[in-house]
Amino acid sequence: MGFKLLNRKESRVKQEAFGSSSTSEQEPSLTTVPQDSKIEDHKGLHAFFIKSILYGVIFGLIFFLAYVLFEYFSSYETTDDAFIAGHIIRIAPKVAGHVVGYYIDDNMDVKKGQLLIEIDPRDYQSRVAIAQANKEWAETEWKRMKEILRSSAVSQLQVDAAWAVKLSTEAFLKLYELQLGYTRIYAPADGRITMRSVEKGQYVDVGQILFDIVPPDLWVVANYKETQITFMRPGQAAKIRIDAYPHHRYKGHVDSIQRGSGAQFSLLPPENATGNYVKVVQRVPVKILFDEPLASDETVGPGFSVVPTVEVGKFYVSFFWSVALILTGFGVGVVLAFILKNTKKQK
Repeated sequence: MGFKLLNRKESRVKQEAFGSSSTSEQEPSLTTVPQDSKIEDHKGLHAFFIKSILYGVIFGLIFFLAYVLFEYFSSYETTDDAFIAGHIIRIAPKVAGHVVGYYIDDNMDVKKGQLLIEIDPRDYQSRVAIAQANKEWAETEWKRMKEILRSSAVSQLQVDAAWAVKLSTEAFLKLYELQLGYTRIYAPADGRITMRSVEKGQYVDVGQILFDIVPPDLWVVANYKETQITFMRPGQAAKIRIDAYPHHRYKGHVDSIQRGSGAQFSLLPPENATGNYVKVVQRVPVKILFDEPLASDETVGPGFSVVPTVEVGKFYVSFFWSVALILTGFGVGVVLAFILKNTKKQK
């Protein structure tokens, strides 16, 4: 009995000792919990600070770049509704006849004064010879009448009639000489032959179009929207890109702006006083001249599509608006970072 009681006491003592040691081991863990939470809060605050700065810088740059792009594109007006225009000289004979001289070919470059077409001149040479003979006869007759007038064999009226005949024959001679000259057709300007419709030996009539000459003087007709010409003025610089040669940008300037929309001068101008009205943005033709010659190896003519860009204002970035937008973007980034942090906490 005594031995059992002794063992029970020892077991109780061991249990109490074990319990006291376990409590002593658990006490330090309770003291470390607040320290760990402080470290985690410090790390979270540091991460939020870094993220806020990062978001702020990103949004500040986005706002600034958006402002720069807005100012840049607001300084230029462009359109793809633009074409090259130029003088087209239609060549037609002033006299009729058969073509005996033919000195042109399709798409051939010609110089001013170059002989192009020659019409059979024989009929007109005969007319000149007849007119020359009539002139000489009328002049001789007038002189004879003038001498006879001194002897009173003819009246002054007859002398005046002879003078009128003389003038008439001189006028006919000049007319036939002009017609003889018209049998040779020369180039009125430098250019290129286009739309040829004549052959050697063909009979041509007065006013019949034989071919066209396109001079090298070209310009651009750009049909801008009426909302795009608010700040457009003659003399403003322009860049011209020809669709056929997109690698080259030509310099130019605004020459003039048409006073009226293109639709107003069409064959059937719109009548908005009747029926249902739908507002349509009108197009205004703007004439743009080239400031540099076109490349000699590039074939460009009327009707080619181009894309002109007119500088309607100087590109300028305001320091005040730049700073204001950067700060605004920075604030937006910080607010976004704060919202994202709260969203994560709620989850």
